[in-house]
Amino acid sequence: MLAIISRPYAIVNVTATTSNYNLRSSATSAIGVPNANFPINVYAFVTAAVTGSSASVPAYRTGSGWHGGTDIYIKNSSTITGVAGATGTPGSGGAGEKGNGGPNDGTQGNQGGTGGTGGTGGTSFTADTVSNIRIVFDNGSGTFTGGSAGSGGTGGGAGGAGGGGVAVTATTGGAGGNLGSAGNPGGSNAYGSGTYGFRSGGPVGPTGPSGSQGNSVTGNSNITQISLGTRNGPVS
Repeated sequence: MLAIISRPYAIVNVTATTSNYNLRSSATSAIGVPNANFPINVYAFVTAAVTGSSASVPAYRTGSGWHGGTDIYIKNSSTITGVAGATGTPGSGGAGEKGNGGPNDGTQGNQGGTGGTGGTGGTSFTADTVSNIRIVFDNGSGTFTGGSAGSGGTGGGAGGAGGGGVAVTATTGGAGGNLGSAGNPGGSNAYGSGTYGFRSGGPVGPTGPSGSQGNSVTGNSNITQISLGTRNGPVS
């Protein structure tokens, strides 16, 4: 008679808010490092919010290092949300313009540069590709949401205006002498100091375009779906 050999299993619960969750690491903590020569059964339950803190790291991932033949069952009844994308870099400042000599006004400054494109939001859930394992997912009452798109960078500051030129204007000469005697010489021409106005600065640059929303699911082909639930964002 053949002996019945049971396989190891891990029950892993998310019951408090967490971020950057790696199921493989959590299963290791639950039962110790799984024997490299044996598959295991994993039962994972998500009842509290999971979030991401980096656009390059999913909020929740199955992880790597599983032995072939491992079965993973995940039930999500909460929210798993990727981190928002980064704000784009500010645009460059507009170049200032030089002032002109009189009688011309200074030149208006240049427009600021366009802000940078916002970053892509982080992924909500990733089913990592591992040979010969099965991932079964029930998201019936749960929600996957890819990180929101990063907003575009602010436009560059206005270029400074050029200074105004100085005007040169001759004034009236001195009065003549009394009748019958030699007139006094006219006064020397004096030059006024009227100044032509400055021009305004250049316009502020336009705000950059927004980024893209992060994936709600990455590695969708690795998953056997029981229920899709709500998935906000692209799926790949």
